[in-house]
Amino acid sequence: MLALKCLVIHQMNNLIYLTLFFDILYGGLLLGYFLTWRNHNTSTISKWESVTLWPTVSIIIPVRNEEKNIPNLFRYLAAINYPSDKLEIIFVDDHSDDNTLQQLALKKHFSLTNTYGKKAALDFGIRQSNAEWIVTIDADIHFKSDWLKLLIHPSINTDAKMICGLVQIEFDNKKWWSKFQAMEFANLQASGFAALMQKRILLNSGANLAFRKEAWLNVGAYNSHHHLASGDDTFLMFEINKLFPGTVLPAFDAIVSTSPEKNFHDLLMQRLRWSSKTIYYNESYVWFVGILITISSILTTVSWITSCFLFPMGIVFPFVFLAIRAIPEWLLLIESLKGSEVKFSFIDRLMMSIIYPFFIITLVLIQPFSKNTWKGRQL
Repeated sequence: MLALKCLVIHQMNNLIYLTLFFDILYGGLLLGYFLTWRNHNTSTISKWESVTLWPTVSIIIPVRNEEKNIPNLFRYLAAINYPSDKLEIIFVDDHSDDNTLQQLALKKHFSLTNTYGKKAALDFGIRQSNAEWIVTIDADIHFKSDWLKLLIHPSINTDAKMICGLVQIEFDNKKWWSKFQAMEFANLQASGFAALMQKRILLNSGANLAFRKEAWLNVGAYNSHHHLASGDDTFLMFEINKLFPGTVLPAFDAIVSTSPEKNFHDLLMQRLRWSSKTIYYNESYVWFVGILITISSILTTVSWITSCFLFPMGIVFPFVFLAIRAIPEWLLLIESLKGSEVKFSFIDRLMMSIIYPFFIITLVLIQPFSKNTWKGRQL
């Protein structure tokens, strides 16, 4: 019995040391991202006002069953502050079965016939454009009138081929689950932008993305990943960076917002859709970050549970692991939202850091058994 107890204690010690190692790596990664944000002058708000010559832009909006979002989107589009002779807006309907098409009747729009899916809609819309720059957005986003200039501004007098804007999740202060989504996604976005500042490629969002049409054609459009349902944004970023290194830039002040997923199930399904494409990534840095986050989260979760049960003093370790992970998470979140109206309380941030490892391990456990769907369509 004593030998068994000693064996259990020995294995637990190994688990604790392993968890500390990966949590320190995870915390160090985020701390590096935080320092990158802190050491860069990111604001361009005061700079774009001096620009007099703007490039031509086509905003491509793929839609499927968006009748509830279209009226609001029209109002935001109508308020865009951009030279009207340099801007066109193209909608592409992906086989909607609600009133989306009727709402688009007076707008420039196209409908897919023999193809389907977001990539097919984007591909079709982009090929109708003669503009220098393509901007892709989702139908459910909100933005300020100067958003487009702020997104395009990094291209002025640079060799930029792609520009990534920020996406924020709107949240209800009375609904903590929506705040968790907002914080978790804000840190994802902040990590992606920090990686760009470090001249690395990690992630972006097609809900707020600009790229030169010529560059899109040069990399073969979406051909290299047309068979995958998602990833129009990230795979394109990989391809452009590979062909034109160092030409993917962040636009810190170009911010759009969107609504959170309605419940835990919908959030899981969204993240499973996103994660399903990662097995096709050929970027070693993306794999490193993904594996590190996954292993650190799994080990932290297991260590939290087992240390509390097996050690009289085991209650100390969960707090140590939490501090190693949470402090860099909070620093990155606060720094990336500096100057923003978005604020989160200490309790909000604490709960995010506690729940996040369990959220990751839940995704890992159900991923092999999930059947991804999107807007009533099997992916």
